[in-house]
Amino acid sequence: MTNISQKISDMKYARACHTATLLADGRVLIAGGRNYTGDLRSAEIYDPSTERFYLTGSLKEARSSHAAAAVSRSALVLVTGGRSGRRVLANAEIYNVLKGRFDSLKKLNTPREEHTMTLLNRGGYLLVGGNFGEQAKKVELNQLSKVGEIIKIITN
Repeated sequence: MTNISQKISDMKYARACHTATLLADGRVLIAGGRNYTGDLRSAEIYDPSTERFYLTGSLKEARSSHAAAAVSRSALVLVTGGRSGRRVLANAEIYNVLKGRFDSLKKLNTPREEHTMTLLNRGGYLLVGGNFGEQAKKVELNQLSKVGEIIKIITN
């Protein structure tokens, strides 16, 4: 295996502590993060066929150190938790690839940042840990409905 690196266009905004999620069509959604201006609401799509970045709909709330994952067999990306300024977030958003926009979801049980999110079979997702005191040992199991809303929240 050979590793070849090539220069492509730059992102529209400098960012760290963001997410980059592979979409079903091969493009990549880059969402949130922070830079010298603070936490970001902006999101952009990287299209490997053109090797360019394009702006898309913005997050409802600026966030960094969050988690994101593509929902299997759908055109949706789930974004959970993170930090906005000094606040650790207890909310989630869902990005609709076809509409190019984010929508807010119901609140999570626990504020969390720097956590992991694992998508489970049948539309569920597991949120584990994070970096916010006692919250770091909390586990949360959520279920998405077919329209992308959180319909059941179970926390240990």
